[in-house]
Amino acid sequence: MRILIYILLVFVLSFGFSGCASQSKEEIQNSEITTVQLLLIRNLIFQRNFDLAIEMLRYVKEQNPEDMSLHVEIDYEIAFSFWKKKDIEESKKHFEKLIAFYDENDAKDIPQWPYFLSKKILEDKIIPSL
Repeated sequence: MRILIYILLVFVLSFGFSGCASQSKEEIQNSEITTVQLLLIRNLIFQRNFDLAIEMLRYVKEQNPEDMSLHVEIDYEIAFSFWKKKDIEESKKHFEKLIAFYDENDAKDIPQWPYFLSKKILEDKIIPSL
């Protein structure tokens, strides 16, 4: 399975996609590649391959240093992966760091769902299911 995912990533990274006129071709390709990468990573989480998912999430984040919207989404996915892995302390650390980022910054231009879901998980002390 890991080989299949890497082959798909190489294909997407190599060939990209077509785009629209409001952005440069490179920006569109990067955006679409990142979207496909996140879909593949979410599939890894669904398959309970949390360690590889976390590794790939960190890689995608490193490749997009300026995209804060992507960063908060990835930070949530990392925290969620630890939570699903039942590493509650590590998960809590990541959720708290994400919430602190929103509380300390003017975050109205980035997605709010990672903030609200993080708070909900911590406040309700939700335990991950099998």
